[in-house]
Amino acid sequence: MTGLKTKLSFFFLFLVACQQDTKIEIKPAFYYWKSVFKLNQVEKNHLKPETILYVRLFDVVNSETGPVPVAETKFLEQPKNAIIPTVFIDEKVFRNTSPVVLAEKVIKKIDQIRHSNKLKYAEIQFDCDWTQSSKMPYFEFLETCKNLKKELDFSATIRLHQVKFLKRTGVPPVKRGMLMAYNISDFKDINTENSIYEAKVLHKYTENLNGYPLPLDIALPIFRWTLIYRYERFLGIVNYKDHTDWAGIKTLKKIAPNKYYCLEACKIDNFNLAKGDILKVEEVKIQDLLNLKKHLLGLLKTKNIRLSLYHLDAKLLEKYPEKELQQIFK
Repeated sequence: MTGLKTKLSFFFLFLVACQQDTKIEIKPAFYYWKSVFKLNQVEKNHLKPETILYVRLFDVVNSETGPVPVAETKFLEQPKNAIIPTVFIDEKVFRNTSPVVLAEKVIKKIDQIRHSNKLKYAEIQFDCDWTQSSKMPYFEFLETCKNLKKELDFSATIRLHQVKFLKRTGVPPVKRGMLMAYNISDFKDINTENSIYEAKVLHKYTENLNGYPLPLDIALPIFRWTLIYRYERFLGIVNYKDHTDWAGIKTLKKIAPNKYYCLEACKIDNFNLAKGDILKVEEVKIQDLLNLKKHLLGLLKTKNIRLSLYHLDAKLLEKYPEKELQQIFK
């Protein structure tokens, strides 16, 4: 009997050791969110042979005649990395249109782009911030796409509010989801500390993450912007700009770690600023990205994760040395 207990103890320890050795496999990825596909050398340097590119093909928005594709991406070169075509859909289009007809038109458009550019892929992703009122037509749209292209896999982007309020927003009928781990807070509110990423806010939205019924990948933000306010009301966005762009301008006075006060009327990046306007810089440091990754990996059940950065652009990458960004994919 003692010998049996000893064997069982060793077997138990063996199982525990095996579980502890189970590692999460990370597949590196980038979103490519431009209207022209042509990589410069800086962008190519950040791509490894195994890196996946989520390439935006076009947007679907409302018009006077109904939903239409806009801002189609032109391919000036062939992607050398594996790609997953991505289509952004404004959730408003589902309010007054047939999801079946829309699916047929969207798939036809994707096929046209594939044939004309000789693209190869095994998956399509849809990016739609659906709501409780648009979930049923959106999910029917996804089901129709799956039936039209049974040889392909389908994935969908998942916002954090769709995780937190799972019962209300539902789960899209796709093979896997891409968790967009950023843009949680209201950027139009001047009192928001950092709308792109704020740890204490994000943690409130991920309490039930380990119970989400879809395998989830992760998208992290490497973009930055400056938000402009007048009389505390949101005025506009200046993309790519941070402290280095405002530090030497005499008409701006730094009044907080991420805020600048306009001392007199001036023009900055096509914005006509007035005296009293406030500029707020929002960005994400490399350590914040590492902390965010660690937090999410500790909650997700998925063991084979695509970790994507939004997005591949030389202007954004220059703020993150290549070696630092590669740490995120480890």
